[in-house]
Amino acid sequence: MMRQSQFISMSVFALLIIIISSAIPSTNSYNLAAAQYSNDMVNSTCRICTEISTIFDFNFCVTTIQAAPGSRAVDLRGLAVLTMELALQNATTTVAAIEKMILSQTFDPLTTKCLKNCLESYADSVSNIVMAMGAFMADQLATANTLMGSVVEQPMTCEADFRHKKGEISPLAKNNYNLFEIGIISICIINQVSLHPVPQGILITEISTTDVVNSTCKQCAEKSTSTTYDYCVASLQIPPISHLVNLPGLAIVAMEIALENATGTIQTIKETIDGGELDPFVEDCLTVCLELYQSAIFTVEEAVNAFLSEHFDDADILMSSVMEDAMTCGEGFKEKKGQVNPLVEQNENLYRLSSIAVCIIKLVSSRFLPPLSSSGHNLGARI
Repeated sequence: MMRQSQFISMSVFALLIIIISSAIPSTNSYNLAAAQYSNDMVNSTCRICTEISTIFDFNFCVTTIQAAPGSRAVDLRGLAVLTMELALQNATTTVAAIEKMILSQTFDPLTTKCLKNCLESYADSVSNIVMAMGAFMADQLATANTLMGSVVEQPMTCEADFRHKKGEISPLAKNNYNLFEIGIISICIINQVSLHPVPQGILITEISTTDVVNSTCKQCAEKSTSTTYDYCVASLQIPPISHLVNLPGLAIVAMEIALENATGTIQTIKETIDGGELDPFVEDCLTVCLELYQSAIFTVEEAVNAFLSEHFDDADILMSSVMEDAMTCGEGFKEKKGQVNPLVEQNENLYRLSSIAVCIIKLVSSRFLPPLSSSGHNLGARI
């Protein structure tokens, strides 16, 4: 079994991905069709993953998944989404932890440099996980697999950075280990899903994806004064999977774009503050905006989780609060007459992107058939 002190090498990782992608048998001693709706879903799934390679930690797999609310109520596809949610939570929490470490200024220059590199890696992971969710919901399993594969590489790269200095102890060892394990579990389950397709569900929607962006943006432009058709189309067509997704997948894409915007703005604010020679009023405003945007990142993550749990009203409220964060940031600069807002473009983009996400969430909600049970991750309705 793998432990934190036994991080595998990159060459072994490459072999692992090959094993995960090809070694899952189409027939197995564990009847997935029967186990799919049983209380033993988590145990049987984790055991299958463990049998593929000793890299998998069965106990970690079971305890981590079972700790998540609703884990025993989901089918195999729901379990794949749940593990990606867990990976997203781990990556987002780690981003905040790294930022706190860097701001503490208690580490030597080499460690600080490593932390900054890891911060960038984990920020990329957040984006890739959300993209993987969107791809999975559109039944683009190979794309989801590839994206989660890149996520698994990030904690290994982060951990390797600290080893350049002999005797250097990584302050992120536990975070890296957890994201690595959750990531390979997710990849294993995605590959199991590919061998056991389900003919219906929110994850598979018989809808033409050619014009889903255009038709959705047309509806949102008609319903909202905060965005235009051209802006909506231009924004949603940027991600590489936007033309592959269905309506629920497009909602995930919209939230991912808002997340990227917030992450990029945080970096812009930090660079501006670190540049020095700022008017005290502007610096105070930027500090407030930094806190708002950092909060927005966690809010978007919560919105994604709410959406995937089919709590559409909650996702709507959360993304609406992100819109308010963008507005609040801009209002601060207006308190001083004649003060130019250096974040006017970023605020407007976050507001409009979040507005698009809210619109798509409402569209999904209006077409969604209520679940038969009250448990989360009921993926049996059709859009």
